[in-house]
Amino acid sequence: MAKKEEVKQMAPVEFTDADGNKLTLWFTRATIMKMDREHFTANTIQEQLEVEQIAPLVKLTWYGLWANKPDVTMEEAEELVFAVGLENISNLVVEMYMYTFDTLRNGDGKNAKWTMVK
Repeated sequence: MAKKEEVKQMAPVEFTDADGNKLTLWFTRATIMKMDREHFTANTIQEQLEVEQIAPLVKLTWYGLWANKPDVTMEEAEELVFAVGLENISNLVVEMYMYTFDTLRNGDGKNAKWTMVK
């Protein structure tokens, strides 16, 4: 019997500071489209990471926060990155970005409103 392929689901990640302020990290379709229009794509992120190690991850984190807080500043993103730790947040933010990007690229069959008839 064939084993059913497991679909990995991701959820937003919420961070809370000592004062109770919350920031939610998540990439929506609108975020991915904004990033594309602003030429900050998977390819440019990879290219920038070859030159700089921190700034591209801060910017990627900023985009991830933008979905739930459109007035988020780059300083807030930088503060979050350094508070959580670059190593701790880098894998998370890249994985979340790629999850949403792959959903756009490959289609979201589970929630699709359109089907292709061949």
